Amino acid sequence: MLPAGGRALTPAGFTASKLLTERAHKGIKDKIQALLVLAERPDETFAQEVAHLLRDLSPARLDDVRAGAQHASFLLASDPAFSDAGAEGYTPVARQVEVGLKCLLTILEKLHG
Repeated sequence: MLPAGGRALTPAGFTASKLLTERAHKGIKDKIQALLVLAERPDETFAQEVAHLLRDLSPARLDDVRAGAQHASFLLASDPAFSDAGAEGYTPVARQVEVGLKCLLTILEKLHG
């Protein structure tokens, strides 16, 4: 809850929403942002919060989350200019995106396992 009375997503809610958002335009940027938040919060409590938000998804949807995140990480690593519309400028954080992807893959493994 914000001081003015509005509501805001928690960092885990923001991460889950970005992982689940499907947009033809700027979709890669959503996944990169989610992976950056995961990299920035490596503690187990945060991972558990994200897992809690994703736990009721079907295995097929979790596979979509994994594939979308892997695709975003791959595109960022393979295109130094990262010319995807709306996501330019993320190249300097490519290593952090890799860290976030590892965190996400660990969370997804625990949900599947």
